[in-house]
Amino acid sequence: MKTRIIHTKIHFEDDWFNTLSIGYRYLFIYLFTNTHIGQTGAYNLSRRVALLETGATDQEWTKACLEFKKAKKVIFIKEWIIIVNAVRYSNYSGSKNKVAFDTEFNNLPQEIRDTVSILYDTPINNKSYIKNNKSEGIVEDYVKFQEGKK
Repeated sequence: MKTRIIHTKIHFEDDWFNTLSIGYRYLFIYLFTNTHIGQTGAYNLSRRVALLETGATDQEWTKACLEFKKAKKVIFIKEWIIIVNAVRYSNYSGSKNKVAFDTEFNNLPQEIRDTVSILYDTPINNKSYIKNNKSEGIVEDYVKFQEGKK
């Protein structure tokens, strides 16, 4: 069974989190505690599955995603979700966890790997930093991608 850590300080020290409505708080917590997220904080999640698992409406989900993107807490690339501080807040240590992270990271699509490498300074091809100018419009791309699949 997968385990996720939720630091209790999110409820009383995180000014951004405390400005969210109850519904947005639930959706944000869902994004970093659901069964799809792994060691890297990057995972594939279809809109249909997210709506089914959360019970959110299409409009609620879209508005929440836009809010999370605007706050730079979550990155959306097509059907991929990257939680910006996932590794920082759920960093399990140990050699087995390092192997699991590396394996998951190496199996990510290149575009997702590039983005994750920037967030966590993970070297790719002996480069510790890769500039990615594709972050603008990513939630909108996610919405358009999902609408095209309907």
